Amino acid sequence: MTLKQAIEKHSGLSYVVNQLKIHSPMGRKALLETKFSKDAVCLKSQFEIISACQRYISTNANKKQLGKVFSILECIHDISGTIKLLENNNTLDDISLFEIKSFSISVSNIKSLLFDLDIKELIIPDLDSVISILDPEKLQLNQFYIYSAYSKELVKKRKQWEESKGNNNEDLVNKLFLECVALEDEIREELSTKLRSQTMILYDAINTISKIDINFAKAIYFFNKRFSEPTINNSDTISYTKLVYPLLYDKFLENYRTFQPIDISFSLAPTLITGANMAGKTLLLKSISLAQFLAQFAFFLPCENAEICLVENVLISIGDNQNEEEGLSSYASEILLLNDFIQKAKQGKKYLILIDELARTTNPTEGVAIVDSYLKIISKTNSFSITTTHYSGIKTPCKRLRVKGFINKENKKMISIKDIQGHIDYSLIEEKEEKVPNEALNIASLLNIDKELIEEAKKLIKK
Repeated sequence: MTLKQAIEKHSGLSYVVNQLKIHSPMGRKALLETKFSKDAVCLKSQFEIISACQRYISTNANKKQLGKVFSILECIHDISGTIKLLENNNTLDDISLFEIKSFSISVSNIKSLLFDLDIKELIIPDLDSVISILDPEKLQLNQFYIYSAYSKELVKKRKQWEESKGNNNEDLVNKLFLECVALEDEIREELSTKLRSQTMILYDAINTISKIDINFAKAIYFFNKRFSEPTINNSDTISYTKLVYPLLYDKFLENYRTFQPIDISFSLAPTLITGANMAGKTLLLKSISLAQFLAQFAFFLPCENAEICLVENVLISIGDNQNEEEGLSSYASEILLLNDFIQKAKQGKKYLILIDELARTTNPTEGVAIVDSYLKIISKTNSFSITTTHYSGIKTPCKRLRVKGFINKENKKMISIKDIQGHIDYSLIEEKEEKVPNEALNIASLLNIDKELIEEAKKLIKK
């Protein structure tokens, strides 16, 4: 799975990726091609590169140099296609030769600006050999043509052609022009042959420039947003301190509102989370899935501290799964997805499985049975599982957490829907009871819903 594929399925991931200030087309392409990594050594190495970049930009002098680098990156072109032409034994035209020359000079200028960057993975290769092929007059101009310096015979022939223009012999002028063109074509072929031996170093330069662009973009964004480097462990536990969901967190800040971060820790034993409607259970699952994706795509995380385990994949069932194209109901779609999760988990690989309100579209009796059965099955696998529910009476042993929910319940003052977050405590507490809290009518009352509806509902509950 690539980052491009993942962001198509996760709006929170798309939001974070779009916040990165990537300056070059190669950087954007390489970022989207990043693979979901299950290699702890590789990820730790990438985290160290980001940390090293943050240390580098800690001085104003380096920030100034980096600003110049970004300006160059914004004007640089991806020459991968041109290199492919060389590999396929094509003779390059003047535009393609110009692209390689311009790219090489730009890379050389970046290299001189980052001369003191002591990060081995970001050491830029020397392209002087490429530049010398395309800039025989050593003018360092951002342009290309077939220089006279390439051939004494071309110098002679061009001179003859220019002198012939003063005569009234059009045939001679055309003859000399075509001879000049033939010589220039020979030189293009020679240049292409020489450059063909430089393809590997050019690819290396593209790769390194992409890494510089990506890692400094990450370093700056993570520093500004206070994202932290996750610790990868082998203890089969995942924990977060002050975890937030960036998309909503930023919106709250824009509106001068506070966003309550969450602390959570869970292991391979199934975790069951209960809490009122609008109490943040769905957002919690989205936050956990986002954090796992970010970590395994080599991003720092939107929290104060994080310890994670690497997983095969993140399996998510959140929202209405109704498949209109297949003619499937919400329940049918959900149960088919659940079956897919179970079959994957039974294969023994480690997954992170996040399910919001399992079996919510069926009746409570069968719903409880499905949740119980799922928890029993998943407890025998090697996968992490967090399930939210409104159902009481779940018997399967599991870690039970509850969102604290509404505060100041005795306050009967009416509130608006936009203010409701200020009346909810989103923190998680250990729950021992099998019964879930009844908050629906309390919420309805605070939102000034029809009193008769609320009173009738209360009578039915008492029965």
